[in-house]
Amino acid sequence: MLLFGSLWTVVWAVSLRSAMRQVEHVLGAHTLALAIGFKSLCRIPLAAIADVRVIDRKASDWHAACGLQAREVAAITSLDNPTLLIELKAGASGAWWTRNGVRQPLGRWVAVYVDRADTMRAAVAPASSSQ
Repeated sequence: MLLFGSLWTVVWAVSLRSAMRQVEHVLGAHTLALAIGFKSLCRIPLAAIADVRVIDRKASDWHAACGLQAREVAAITSLDNPTLLIELKAGASGAWWTRNGVRQPLGRWVAVYVDRADTMRAAVAPASSSQ
């Protein structure tokens, strides 16, 4: 029974880590939705996006590499360093994120982990400029 309990704990931990790494991004007609794990969700109106940049993964401190302080950026990621930096327009409204059920407005910068940052940037940049 103890062996079964230990095996079940390992399977549960691996599946939980996999779910936390799961990042679903949906680029709609007017909104970019970023869902991370079970409890984090971010919605950004495309009209509020000013710029989208790829973060250099080789940089040991990505905040410094982007010229930002940690408090200036909403990091929408769970386990990995972010790979994409989204700049919102000054005074942008309608952009928000939730973490553990608490809804919060977004600041000027949003950092998110995506597997293929160049592809995501190429998709979001034209969509946000057409808004």
